[in-house]
Amino acid sequence: MPTYEYLCQQCARPFEVLQSMAQHAESRAPACPQCGSSKVTRRFAALNVAVASRTEGGSAPGCGCSGGSCGCG
Repeated sequence: MPTYEYLCQQCARPFEVLQSMAQHAESRAPACPQCGSSKVTRRFAALNVAVASRTEGGSAPGCGCSGGSCGCG
């Protein structure tokens, strides 16, 4: 689930909201948790991405190589 970042125009406090893309598309901008203002703007930040875990042997699932840089993916 993505994290969306906002900046309050009233108190200048940045804050984050965790919601699905569908929820984000359907909803209006959230209120600032600090002052309650609805005057917020969305900030564009680095993309938060979930990374697949590696198997016990250190290789990526279905990759066939072990650890480090192996060219898989």
